[in-house]
Amino acid sequence: MNDSHNPYQVVPRSVDPYAAPASSVVHEVELEPAGRGLRFLNYLIDSLALGSTFGFVLGVLGAIPRDPIAFMFLNIGATFVYYTIMEGAFGVTLGKLATGTRVVDENGDPPSPGQAMIRSLCRFIPFEPFSLLFSGERRTGWHDSLAGTLVVKKI
Repeated sequence: MNDSHNPYQVVPRSVDPYAAPASSVVHEVELEPAGRGLRFLNYLIDSLALGSTFGFVLGVLGAIPRDPIAFMFLNIGATFVYYTIMEGAFGVTLGKLATGTRVVDENGDPPSPGQAMIRSLCRFIPFEPFSLLFSGERRTGWHDSLAGTLVVKKI
C-alpha cells in the first residue's frame, strides 16, 4: 500500500490538512513579449528558409508548376505544413531559433498542435501581417490572438 494513500498515516500537526497540495500551486512566470523588430526578423528568416527549401525541392523533383494558381496553392500548403510542424512540435521555427524567441500559450507552456494549426491557418487572413503593427502593448497579431498564443523572448 502506498503511504500517500494510507488513511491510517499519522499527519504531523504542522501540516494544514485543508491546504492545497504543493503540485496545485500555480507559479506565475513573467513572459516578455518579443518586439516587432524581432518578429519581423523571424518572418524574414522563415521566409528565406521556406522559400529556398521549397524552390530547391521543386527543382530537384522537376515539379515546378507553370500555372501560377497551382504554384500558389503549393506554396500555401508548404507554408502551412512548415509552421504547423515547427511550432506544434518544437515551439520554434528557424527564425525564432535564430532570434532567441519562442511560441507559448497564455500560460507560458508550449502551444498545443491545435493551437499551432490555428496559428498557421490565420497567417492566410488578408492583411494579417499588418495586424501586428496595430496590436498595442502586447504585440500580438491576429494569428496569436485567435490561437491563444504569444511570441516571447526565451528565458
